[in-house]
Amino acid sequence: MPPLVSVVIPTHNRADFLCDCIDSVLANDWPEMEIIVSDDASDDGTAELVSERYGGDERVSFVRSEVSRMAAATRNAGIPLAKGEYILFLDDDNQADSAMIRRLVGAFQADQRLGLAGPLSLQLPGKTVFTLGSSYDWLTSQPRNRFEGKTLDEITIPDGPCPTCYSPNAVMFSRAALEAVGGFDPFYGIQYEEADIGYRLLAAGFTAAIVPEARTLHRLPVASRESTPLRRLGVTTPRRAYTFARNRPVFIRRFFPWWGQLSCFLFFIHAANAYYILLALRHHRADIAWAWFRGALRGLWLAATDRALCSPRKIRL
Repeated sequence: MPPLVSVVIPTHNRADFLCDCIDSVLANDWPEMEIIVSDDASDDGTAELVSERYGGDERVSFVRSEVSRMAAATRNAGIPLAKGEYILFLDDDNQADSAMIRRLVGAFQADQRLGLAGPLSLQLPGKTVFTLGSSYDWLTSQPRNRFEGKTLDEITIPDGPCPTCYSPNAVMFSRAALEAVGGFDPFYGIQYEEADIGYRLLAAGFTAAIVPEARTLHRLPVASRESTPLRRLGVTTPRRAYTFARNRPVFIRRFFPWWGQLSCFLFFIHAANAYYILLALRHHRADIAWAWFRGALRGLWLAATDRALCSPRKIRL
């Protein structure tokens, strides 16, 4: 009998996107699955819509937080309900290819050391690569997404899994790997939480890969009040800007080699802070600029003073 796959879909005020995501998972050709919608205090009728559309489907369950706790804790809220041998976290702005789950499970079954697998993530209209492998530049702390921005016609897709350090937006874990690292670190809220769990998993002795044959379409929504450059950089609200700026120094302290920390803390992190603040001001978002400034100061303080927080740790769920 095929192993059960638990699909945890975190969501916040994206009821229409969420239903498209759920439908794409239900259309997958994997016979044994359950879907756990983890709602981060949505107030757009998400709970009612999910009940109306999927209330009669025993494969779909729903859990809701009464207060917003952001992405990491929202993903974790689905873990206690998951019964599967494999657990897939799929952001609500994704549409999974019909063979995605089968191909991800196949990668695990072919490699017993594999702890994390992600699909090839494509952006609208479906031919532009978001990532075929993700990591960080130790010198600059900039994320590196393999083939980002390239079209499928411009690259040669590898025949087998591609090594990665983490997988944004869509990532499957074996239960053993997830139990070994304990889930996403709720400290991060949003930003760096996906990279953090990937690097902790590698440190625990597992391998991680992107499976090119498994694919998902990442829809990257842009709300009316959000400027496109800020949306692309993930700083669309003051809350997101604060957590992004605060989390970066902590992530660097946790995982970067000493020479990378030296490079970042002496120069690159300050250059990045100035860039984000000036970008927000240029787009008339003084609230985001101020939030980034406060988050940057808090993050630098934590990186300098909180040794326990800035060491890789197993998360207790």
